[in-house]
Parts: sequence; structure tokens; C-alpha cells
Amino acid sequence: MSPSKKRNVSEAGLDDDHADDAENAPANADNAPCCWICLEEGPDESGAPLVRDCSCRGSAGFAHLSCLVKYAETQSENAFERAFESGTIDFDKMVEAFKQCPNCMQEYQNNLEYQMQKYRLSFIESDYQNSRDTDERSGLRKMLALPLAVNAMVGRINVLDVHDEKDRSEGETLVAKLLPMVEEYTAEFCTQAPILLHDVAVAYGSIGNFLFVVGANTESREMCEKAKLYAEKTCELFEQMGKEISLMSAKRNLAVVEAYLSDSGENVPDHDLDFYRVYYNDKIHKRGEDDALTIKAGVELAEKLHHSHHGIEAERLLTKLVETSSRVHGTSHECTQRVVSILTGVQVRGVLVEFKDERKKGWYQALGYEDNGDCIVQGPMSEESPYGQRNLEEEQKFSVPSKQILAATGTPVICHGLRCRSNSHLNGKIGDVSYYDAKHSKCVINFEEEGLEPALVNVTNFRILFDLPMKK
Repeated sequence: MSPSKKRNVSEAGLDDDHADDAENAPANADNAPCCWICLEEGPDESGAPLVRDCSCRGSAGFAHLSCLVKYAETQSENAFERAFESGTIDFDKMVEAFKQCPNCMQEYQNNLEYQMQKYRLSFIESDYQNSRDTDERSGLRKMLALPLAVNAMVGRINVLDVHDEKDRSEGETLVAKLLPMVEEYTAEFCTQAPILLHDVAVAYGSIGNFLFVVGANTESREMCEKAKLYAEKTCELFEQMGKEISLMSAKRNLAVVEAYLSDSGENVPDHDLDFYRVYYNDKIHKRGEDDALTIKAGVELAEKLHHSHHGIEAERLLTKLVETSSRVHGTSHECTQRVVSILTGVQVRGVLVEFKDERKKGWYQALGYEDNGDCIVQGPMSEESPYGQRNLEEEQKFSVPSKQILAATGTPVICHGLRCRSNSHLNGKIGDVSYYDAKHSKCVINFEEEGLEPALVNVTNFRILFDLPMKK
């Protein structure tokens, strides 16, 4: 690293530049990013580049991986010294710097998370499990070694890619080491402090998930049977502790394993909205709406809503998440771009167009309405993946009478022209198309407004909504 490229703290952009989007940062040498720890620009001595995968923006948050690891190790050591001096142990502080950026306070993502979890485990093994301390600190290190190692191994297993042969091999080695340690942890700590059973349940859950994914990918029924065993243990422990949300998640994982092992080959329904709503609301309550994990939980809920044909609720939630992620992460962040991409797909209004010539029948995107009420459509879209990749140059745009289109389930619509006393109150009300009732040649609409019951509505008595109005 060249001394000429070293910059002072004020030039490193830890405060003023934090609120700037990366795409708006000035592109001159004075604003080139540098490591916020060593203040050097460019690669480190080994040639490794600056990295950043958190919510920092502008030129803030960049660091060398080697510097981040040293920083995290130092912070962990400082937390240990405070625990030794005060007698109060804060496990979170001992690992916090390995998990989240100290500037934006968001957890590391993707490859940076993968690398930091690896170095966290290596540090715990060398500094605690294999500690050579001979003074009075050695007793505390030995006591902390087991719980810190268990949690570090679980963290590492959770980021491994089981499709990668090297990662899969590492995971199998870790699982073999972790199982006896979890049993020792249970016997040594959990009898005196039952609250620590949570760590055991999480460990069994991670082991079960890893074994199942590996077993399913390698078609190893034996491994899947083992996964079921640990999934059952996880459920038992969360039920024993009264952890309702964790138990819901564990039961879903167990159901997936049981369905895979079932001779009937039945699939687990993937639209359990109750769980995803509870999970998202729990994240809001515990971590706040601006937390990266809360945003991620919101995206998962929105995707389930969309797949369950709750188009309006999904679109409203995604719109909110785009605003939140843009403010928290910046518009160029991977999380924001993913939410925008999903919202863009949800906003496609798919319709099935009927033609006299059955060969022309297919899925099209509705774009709007002509003054005479005809619907403007473009397509056809792929039947296999109507909302996937499209070649717009090969698609045609034309208008068809509204009575020739059938809106896809989940499409937002607004009712109009209803004259019967029994349903005229639905005019101007918006809802989702639930399904097509072939017997009555009408669609069942689920309304957004509370208190309104689903109703059968003729296709000529509702229009597709292309822009959702603000919710009253």
C-alpha cells in the first residue's frame, strides 16, 4: 500500500458521505473510496480489493477484508476484557463486529457475510478453544469456548452453499464436530440456565436444514431421515420454551422434510400467509422497519401474497419496501434492486385473451383502456413463464373488447356499472380477482375494504387497476 494514498479520517467519508448514493458520488480522485480502518485506497498488501456489502453509501463503508477481520478480533477481545473486569458476559458484543458493519449497523450480506463467518469461527477456535492463557483469564475463556464455538459453527453452516462440493464437505465436517458439542452444551449449561436451550434449538435446526438440503440434492433418504430427527428435536425445544414464532418456523421445516419422505409425494403448501405475516410483524416489533432482516422478511411475505393471488396487498407492501430499502440501503443496493424487480413483475397485469381462432388464444399484458372501453394488450407472453423474460420486439400491441379478456387471479380491479340493489354498493370498490366461476361466467372478487364480502362480478362490470389509489 502506498503512503501517498493514505487519507485522514475526515477524508474517509464516515459521516458526511454516508447519506449519499454510490451513483451520485463525485467521480474524482479525492472522493475515491478508501478503507475506513487503515485509510488506504486500493488493494491491501496481498492484492485483495476493498469490499463493502452493508448499507453504507457513497464512499463510506469500504474496507479491506483483512482489516475487517483484525478489527472484529480486536473488538471481540475488548468485549472479553470487559466481561473479565465486570463479571458480566455480553455474548453479542463478542461476535457483533464479525456480523455487522459498525458504521451503518446493518448485517453483512452475501460473500462478505460468508467470509466473516469463516474468520469468526477460525478466531473462536484459536482464541478460545485452543487458548494458551495461563493466568486467571484462562478459566473464563474455557467457560466461554463452548457456547461461542457452537454459535460460530451454526453461523458458518448457515452460509454454506450445499451445491458447492467444497462447501458441502466443510458442512459435513462441521456437523460431525457440532453434534457432540451441542450435547455437551446442553448438559453443561442448559440444566442451570434453561434460556440457553434456544441456542441448542437453533443448532439442531441448522443441522437439520443442512442435512435435508444435502440429502434432497443427493437423493439420500438416510440423510433426510436424520434431518427429520433434528427437525423434530428443534420443534420439541421451541415448544418447551414457548417460542411461538420459532416453533411455527420449525414446524414448517419439519413438514417440508416429512412431505419429501412421504410415499404419497405430496407437497407442502407454500402459501401459509399466517406464518409470513406473523414473522414479518415480529421482525418489525423486535428490529424496526429499517432493519435489513425486516425488509427481507417483508419481501418474503410480499412474494407469498402475490403467489396466493393477493395482488393489492402484495403491491402495497412492495411499494413501501422499495421506499424503505432506498432510504436505508440506497437505490443501487442489491436489496433495493431486488425489491424493485419483484414489484415490477407484480405490476404486470396479465390477461387471458379469447379469440375465435383458438390458436391465437394466450396470455397478454394489459396496458390500459381505450375511450370506448376496449382493453389495450401486448403479447403474447410465454405460457410457461408469462411474467419471465420477454422479447418485446416480437410482441404485438392491439385492442380487444373487454368481454374477450379474463384477468389473471390476483389482478387488482375496480367495480363499475352494477345496478342491482344487492351489489350497487360495490361500485368504485377495489379488490383482487380471486378466481373465475365458469358456471356463472363471472369472476369472484375479494375486496380490500374491510367488511365487504367476496362477490361474483361479470367481467364487463370491473376494470383492471393499473395504478393503485392511496389506501383510505
